[in-house]
Amino acid sequence: MADFFEFLTSEDKQRLLDSAELRSIDPDGVIVNQGELQDAIFVLEEGEARVERSHKTGSGGGNPFDDSPGD
Repeated sequence: MADFFEFLTSEDKQRLLDSAELRSIDPDGVIVNQGELQDAIFVLEEGEARVERSHKTGSGGGNPFDDSPGD
C-alpha cells in the first residue's frame, strides 16, 4: 500500500490520515452500490473484497465509464 501513496508529500499523507474514517464491514456487507456517486476513496486495511457489477442499474443511468454497446 505504501507504493500507492508514494507520490504524496508527508503533509498530504498526514492530511489524508487525519480525514480518514475507519469502518468495519460485515463479511457480506456492501461498501458501495453500483451507480452511487462517491467523493471518497476506499482502502482495505485487511481482508478481501469482491466487486460485483450488473449490466443494468435500478436508476436507469448505467455506468458512465462503460463504453460498451448496450442491449
